[in-house]
Amino acid sequence: MQKIVLITGGLGYIGFHMTILLQFYGFKVIIIDNLSNSSIAVLKCIKKITGIMPLFKFLDLKNYFLVKKFFEFYSIDFIIHLAALKNILNSNMDPVKYYNNNITSLINILDSMITYKINNILFSSSASVYDYSSSFIREHDSLNPISSYAKSKLFCENILKDFSNSYYNNAISLRYFNVVGVYPYLKDHTNYYNFFINQENLFSRILNILLGCNNKLFITTNNSYYDFAVDNTPVRDYVDINDLCYLHVLLLDKLLFTKYIGYKVFNIGSGVGYSVLQIVSLFKKITGLEFCVEILKDTTTNINLFSVSSNIKINEYLNYINRKSIFYSIYNVWRYVKYLYRL
Repeated sequence: MQKIVLITGGLGYIGFHMTILLQFYGFKVIIIDNLSNSSIAVLKCIKKITGIMPLFKFLDLKNYFLVKKFFEFYSIDFIIHLAALKNILNSNMDPVKYYNNNITSLINILDSMITYKINNILFSSSASVYDYSSSFIREHDSLNPISSYAKSKLFCENILKDFSNSYYNNAISLRYFNVVGVYPYLKDHTNYYNFFINQENLFSRILNILLGCNNKLFITTNNSYYDFAVDNTPVRDYVDINDLCYLHVLLLDKLLFTKYIGYKVFNIGSGVGYSVLQIVSLFKKITGLEFCVEILKDTTTNINLFSVSSNIKINEYLNYINRKSIFYSIYNVWRYVKYLYRL
């Protein structure tokens, strides 16, 4: 029998790719999204790629009664909970909004899972819950979320742990590092999920410069030098979206054949770190374009210069090693941007 997966926030960047891959692997997908940071047009793009139109419900997960009503009418085998407010800077300016949205939404979902006996949930957490590190980050390393966004994610993780221990459900928190890339065969002249414009991540900032929206890339670092920072610009872990989604498929397969695994936490990264200047160099090499970079020194703010995942735990659990390189990610993004903007 075809298994049904509910993806919350399924019309966003990650949800779009997740839906495509799950449909390719034979899962039936139901999407919940409130369209606060996405577009209904994504559904047409999904159908164009897979030939299948996923069932979509417009729903605010903070509304307890509407969430209950949804689960009353739909039988769900797995939940992938992606929906959340995610802007770190905005979260610090309006923390109550972030706590209310991210935590209340999860609690409403868990309450319905108890009522309707849904046993499996994968939760999209964040590497921002970790403390500063000078080595590869493992799941048992110290936690010290700084932003209200990160604090809300860690709070949700603790709720899931108690939920799993008390109700004997399977709950997996996945701490995403920097998710990049695009579906390699995407060809459409509509920027459906608004990934490349008006985002705060490094890839989007560089693409905005290449598209002429900005003139210069500003990189903030501090005056200290660290051996692991090859050029004293922040080193980050960039995981390709296609690898990330495939890891979710493998986890669902694992849950299909395992009655109870309890609560688990996994890092989702590439296990390889690249400095900001290394990413800049790769973009210039792949695109053949030059752009200006200015490094700003900030001695007043603690800047985490190194944030790279150790993938040992999830690699051993799933017997899988990420296959997509950073070159692959940048190449696919640039190929799509050229197609999108007819460059």
